[in-house]
Amino acid sequence: MYPQHFKLKDSEFFITNFGEYYFPNKSLRKNLEEIIIFSEDSKKHNIPNGSVFVYKKSSDYNPRILKTDVGCGITAYLMESLDFDENNRRKTFEEILKVVTEVNMHIGQGNHFLDFTTTHPSLRTKNEETMFVFLHSDFNNEKYLPVSFEEAKDLESRAKERRIEFLERLSSRLGLHGEFYNDWTHNSINIEDNHIIYRKGAINLKESNGIGLLALNPVEGLYLYVAEYEDFYNSMQHGVGKKPKTTNQIAKYDSVFQMYSYGIARGFSPKDLTEMQKETIRSKYKNIDDFIDNFGFEQKQIGYCVPYFVVKTKGYATKKPFNLL
Repeated sequence: MYPQHFKLKDSEFFITNFGEYYFPNKSLRKNLEEIIIFSEDSKKHNIPNGSVFVYKKSSDYNPRILKTDVGCGITAYLMESLDFDENNRRKTFEEILKVVTEVNMHIGQGNHFLDFTTTHPSLRTKNEETMFVFLHSDFNNEKYLPVSFEEAKDLESRAKERRIEFLERLSSRLGLHGEFYNDWTHNSINIEDNHIIYRKGAINLKESNGIGLLALNPVEGLYLYVAEYEDFYNSMQHGVGKKPKTTNQIAKYDSVFQMYSYGIARGFSPKDLTEMQKETIRSKYKNIDDFIDNFGFEQKQIGYCVPYFVVKTKGYATKKPFNLL
């Protein structure tokens, strides 16, 4: 799709749109140079998810674009594999809640999650007994709103540091060897080549060494690929787009997933996830194929990371003992 050129009384900019129609209001147009909108087709605070806003370097920070979501992202940790039988599920819950207490932060609500999944094939050939643990969180439970570039970058850095710290603590508590694999911040701001670039629901592939991540939803896993998108400021959407709420997804796979609840944690685990069921889950998201067809650039699939076990927390960490029963 070719970029559309808009020359208005108050501004002049380009829009490249792969998704639903969008036009920025006046509060977003000052010093705006370009907008890229990917095919996620969803909005938050009336601004498209999966979008890139490019401004002149001299521009002031605009908190309307990212709001309090600055720093939200997903960190992947490579960990020794764990058999999620009843005892290990309970132990995992308990250790997650202890880490929540230690760092005095929960992993978040809504779409935030801890996802224990299969690893991609290139790693499995090295070690059959590994799994990926993905943590999706912004660790901004107080909903702090940065009002300057410096404040936003600080919030971004702290969110990534806390995700890594959380996973380090968790692997230690579970008694499993783990190591950092990659991080994908998908609400960020950077100064690049004399531009200020906001990525809203979009990852920076340059920062992740060319490894891309598409989050399907917690119970369906994640998709990894390798690609370059220089035409889009090395950016790409981090989700596959419109989808039913997670509860509906769980209901849809009632024959595959079962729910467990201990204290403030909720978990979803496959009953007996056969290869056929894995393929069924993967095939439900035709948006993956749409994503590949839409962009058609050189990209190499690393693979789907299918969940063994998914954990979400609710409520805030407190000093009171957690009820684990």
